[in-house]
Amino acid sequence: MADRSVSPTPRKEDIRDKNNVVSVAIQFDLNQIRAHFYSSIDDINKQFVVADNLLSDGKEEEAMNIWRSQIVFIESIMDFFIHEISKYAIVKMFKGEWETSNNYSNFMIPMSTVEEALKNPESTEWLFSRLNTRFSNEVYLSNEKLGQQLSLIGMNFDDVCKVAFPKIKDIPYVKGQQRLDGLFKRRNQIAHQADRKHEDAEKEPINKKTVEDAMIIVKSFVDAIYACATDKEL
Repeated sequence: MADRSVSPTPRKEDIRDKNNVVSVAIQFDLNQIRAHFYSSIDDINKQFVVADNLLSDGKEEEAMNIWRSQIVFIESIMDFFIHEISKYAIVKMFKGEWETSNNYSNFMIPMSTVEEALKNPESTEWLFSRLNTRFSNEVYLSNEKLGQQLSLIGMNFDDVCKVAFPKIKDIPYVKGQQRLDGLFKRRNQIAHQADRKHEDAEKEPINKKTVEDAMIIVKSFVDAIYACATDKEL
């Protein structure tokens, strides 16, 4: 009978179990947070070249799909900026470096996080980790959600919009707010309905200017938040 014994497979050395790797959330400063946003803006701008080339080849529908994807990305990077600035602000309030907001006092955290805090009283990593987990699961793109989140970090939505939108010719802050909310709705229509309208299943038309206007609105809003945050550092 043939020898059916099986030799053990040699043990692989220096192989880490990916499931056991714990990533630590990094605490960025204000300038780094803004840099992340503008780095993403640069990436989105590069897609204009792709759309222009498609359009010059007569592929209008393909170009429109690029513009639609840019709308989704623009909204996504604004949402990510709100996440990052929110984590930064709450930690600043906790450390006594920013004035606390009314909603800060009502911010709830689980007992497991409290226990971790008691074990590490000199560190804010436990707080930042909790904020990272919570905020990463939430979306702050509608005017209602933006207002709530800005209130949490000690900013007023109307005041931020007044800083943001007078910079844009012929756009008073109320109209700017309307455009922000309209951009959120368009993003949802693209992401969840392939930009088709429920009424007739026809695709909503889009062009390059739609994206350029959206980028102006979002950049101005983000810059206004950054300016308000910078003022709090003084």
